[in-house]
Amino acid sequence: MALAHKSKFPYRWTLALLQRRTIIVLITVVYISGFIAGGVAASMLEHSTGETLRTYLLNSFSQIAEVGTSYPNWQWVIVDEVLKPAGLVWLLGLTVIGAPFIAAVVFMDGYVLGFSLAYIIKALVWRGIPLTLVALVPHNILLIPGLLLVATGAIAFSLGALRIVLGRPGSRDIFQHLRVEGLLALAGCALLLAGGLFESYITPTLTAFMCRLLL
Repeated sequence: MALAHKSKFPYRWTLALLQRRTIIVLITVVYISGFIAGGVAASMLEHSTGETLRTYLLNSFSQIAEVGTSYPNWQWVIVDEVLKPAGLVWLLGLTVIGAPFIAAVVFMDGYVLGFSLAYIIKALVWRGIPLTLVALVPHNILLIPGLLLVATGAIAFSLGALRIVLGRPGSRDIFQHLRVEGLLALAGCALLLAGGLFESYITPTLTAFMCRLLL
């Protein structure tokens, strides 16, 4: 019986994701659109603004190379990397009409990452590629799908609650939606926490090493 129960677990997760594949695809497209927009914005900066940012960037990386970086308290990692983004997204989801605002949050997250990556490469040319690979890429491999899962759960809950409000037949009750979408959000939060811990305690060491090597 235990074996049968375990075998159903990945199936249920796969089924839950497949049932929400349209939302996942749309929210992924929104993130990619934000990423591209951020990259385009970085390439269109005025010369004076670009030089000011380049000077700040070089000074920051030089400081990291000389003295390294400090590590935050793990409680603040939970607050900044999990509670703030997940809480904001789910607060919007609970408003029932928050789906467009959730999409805006996802777009802006993609925008910031795209801008940062494109500008570092633009400012440092070839040195920017290995720096972005250690300073931006590793933890975002966890943070991005974490945010997308949380956003998917929140949007699915918002749409489900809206169907109930409109009296659509065959809709689950609000507690069923909260349970199912909440589990998706918890999985996303786990990825956000893992990515946040990686960003806070491993990325600084890798970045400092790369800065000493290249700058």
